[in-house]
Amino acid sequence: MSCNMVSNDSPLTSQSWPRHLGLIAAVVAGSLMSGCAWMHGKAMRAVATPTLALAVIGDRLLTGKAVLYTDRRATVELSDDKDPALDCLGTMNYTNTTGGVLDLRCNDGSQIRLPYTTIGETQGHASGGGVSVTYGLPPENARAWLMPPAGRRLVLAKEEGFMCNWFDWALSCNYLRLE
Repeated sequence: MSCNMVSNDSPLTSQSWPRHLGLIAAVVAGSLMSGCAWMHGKAMRAVATPTLALAVIGDRLLTGKAVLYTDRRATVELSDDKDPALDCLGTMNYTNTTGGVLDLRCNDGSQIRLPYTTIGETQGHASGGGVSVTYGLPPENARAWLMPPAGRRLVLAKEEGFMCNWFDWALSCNYLRLE
């Protein structure tokens, strides 16, 4: 009877140990890198700046938010409160120091690509082809950049009550209405 704990058919012999060490190191390195990517995503969301977004697309006024990230890009979500049949999602990417490109895709099949101009670190506007968009501006200021369709106008209305400032991106208790 022998007390030899390592037999020749054991996977961890002294000769195979370096080969297994390389495999273990690869698994650990892969885990660390995926964890680092996960943490990067969490950190980007933690320092993101959500802000009010408004758009006139055709004869509709859409409201929503733009979330600005530190890597010079943003996501945009817009919807029509009165008619949920139109929702738009998109991205904004800086292409220079004063602006970039806004890409929107709407659930009615339309695809919108517009250049945008920044007017502050978290504020800007875009327009063209019957579409106008603002982000980071309270409704009082956004009216100057939004273009209503012919024969209609944007009217500033006031929301009453405590809940008007509930969201961190709600810059005022005022809102716009298309008449």
